[in-house]
Amino acid sequence: MKKLKKMLVRYLEKIIYMKNRTLNKRQTIKSINLKYLEKNREVCKYFFDTFGYIKIENFFNKKEMDVISEEFNKTMEEKYNNFQKSEGNLLYPQILEYNEELTRLLDLDKTKLLVETLLGKDSLYLGSDGNCFKSPTPWHRDYLIKSKTCKMLIYLEEAAIDQTALSVIPGSQFTEDAYSSFLTNALTWPEPPALGGFDEKGFLGKGHSPLNSGGNNVIPQHIIPTSPGDIIVFNHNLIHCTNASTWNRSRRLMGLHFGRKDKVEELKEISLTEMNSFKLENKYGPYVMNSKSKNIQSMIKPLKDLKIKVEGDFSGKYATQSKSAVEFSNKHKNTIYKSKINEN
Repeated sequence: MKKLKKMLVRYLEKIIYMKNRTLNKRQTIKSINLKYLEKNREVCKYFFDTFGYIKIENFFNKKEMDVISEEFNKTMEEKYNNFQKSEGNLLYPQILEYNEELTRLLDLDKTKLLVETLLGKDSLYLGSDGNCFKSPTPWHRDYLIKSKTCKMLIYLEEAAIDQTALSVIPGSQFTEDAYSSFLTNALTWPEPPALGGFDEKGFLGKGHSPLNSGGNNVIPQHIIPTSPGDIIVFNHNLIHCTNASTWNRSRRLMGLHFGRKDKVEELKEISLTEMNSFKLENKYGPYVMNSKSKNIQSMIKPLKDLKIKVEGDFSGKYATQSKSAVEFSNKHKNTIYKSKINEN
């Protein structure tokens, strides 16, 4: 009888162990893909809100990526002849709006699901850009605003940890806490960085430049590798960079920008600043402006009528912020927190 009881106890313990093991496997998030996003929208939103970014694996399938890559190349080539052989980094503002196939990305159910999950139902499309990078990028923010916005990055090349992957400082998207203010005090941006973003002021010492291979190992950062089909969505306030590597090929990526309609006044201001920097007469390009999609028209309505007068064309070289962009970002900086060595 005692032997039978021992066998029964061991059997029950084994069942409990296997059940707990199964539950633990279910609870562990190894990666976030579209299927996970669909079933765990609240978790994904909290992840994005907390850390300032989220990576979605295989958001686009191979067939979709083939079309995106082909249309990207075609549109970039029309703008910049032999763009992949040009020296330095190239940027094409409004690339999506000048290509009918790429414009359809805005109308995909999964794009709408993603933006609604992260920003809410009242979302606003802010524009797009196409990029061909030949060199690393310094530590910087894209914006410094109080509005909640996001940038959806579509990588067309493999981006490995030791090559061209994006590096971010999680939590740096908050604009009104001491942590973010210390980082703002240390960061050169939006002034033109010459040494990499954190080296110029010496606030955190020297030797933190992403522009030098192996020269950015001290600043705490999270490196996000991607494969074609993956996307990274990050808050525009998030501090990020791309580290130097031995990778000597160009890397192509496209950015789609979104915000919220309830913060439209601030977004109008930054939109006019960007239009001035990129010499854009209209906020949106023709395929978005003239789209018959009710969804797209709804997303652009608050900013659709923005227009300015410009002289000349944008060269594609975007090495420094315009004077108006610098003034806009500096205006949104909060009180700088200063520490003393003898503080407790």
